[in-house]
Amino acid sequence: MFEKHRRSNYFTSTYGKDFSQFATIALIVVGLFSTSYFWNRDLEFVRNATIIFVDPTFANFMNESYFNFNGDGFGGQDLSILLFLFALIVYLITLMPKNEERYILTRIRSGFIIASSIVLFVFNRVLATFFARVNPEEALYNPDLYTSMLKFGKYSITDAIFNGCFTSGFTTLATLMITLAFISLTSPNKLKIVLNFIIFSSWGIIMGITRVISGENYPTDVLWGYISGVLLIIWIYFKILHVPDQESGKFEIYAKYGELRWGISFIFHGICVGTVLIGIKFAVLNFEWYHPILIIMAIFFAILINNNLNTLLYGPIIYDETEKTVE
Repeated sequence: MFEKHRRSNYFTSTYGKDFSQFATIALIVVGLFSTSYFWNRDLEFVRNATIIFVDPTFANFMNESYFNFNGDGFGGQDLSILLFLFALIVYLITLMPKNEERYILTRIRSGFIIASSIVLFVFNRVLATFFARVNPEEALYNPDLYTSMLKFGKYSITDAIFNGCFTSGFTTLATLMITLAFISLTSPNKLKIVLNFIIFSSWGIIMGITRVISGENYPTDVLWGYISGVLLIIWIYFKILHVPDQESGKFEIYAKYGELRWGISFIFHGICVGTVLIGIKFAVLNFEWYHPILIIMAIFFAILINNNLNTLLYGPIIYDETEKTVE
């Protein structure tokens, strides 16, 4: 019998040197260095890009989606959405009583895709709403709407939820394809692992490029959408679901439908955290009497949901009964 690990807080990382720590440091360094170049140049960069690529047919395809419900046809964004829907169907099938033992690995991997999809979407919308950055397509027509990265934009909350462009939602979700590369990490074939990362990372890069040349996002939106997406996937893979340990039998998800239930709970947790951040923002910029009440209530519910997140994946510690204490 293997041990079911329980941690005091699901944000707590395991200590020790591993791929996730190296990747986190490397990506943040690259992001900060690149941002220093684009800080006040990204609107001009978008203007030049849209002029150079005068026939953005492919870019338009990548930006289209049936799920936008605005008359678009099938587009590049739909691949990320279809991957999530396919993983959800497979996940539910593997949890049928007759399939639970037979398709354990499939359940682990599809659950990883589901959890990653939800976290990427929630994280992106929270950031986009908080920063409320006006997209370059509008800023090109009215330069007064332009703001550099990390400065509060001029969208209202409603507009920011749907149109805020920092970070790039399309690019963040496109990194969902990289989950397929992480699934191959247990393969003994190192060439296969490298090729998978190159192929699926390329999808995220292509999505980011097309977002810029179509005037939908700034380079910094795309850059941090890609970086945040990869880091979140790493966090889910190594720190939350412990996918390698699950596949090797060293770790087990405690609750049935644990990954899905955790993802749904994370949606509400993300909303509460986002409410706290946005409430603080408006309390500083334009204080109203109800802002402190809103912030306190959101913190309260965030703590409650956080406690629920702790119990969904990590069960009580169970030791091997065959072990004998040597006196």
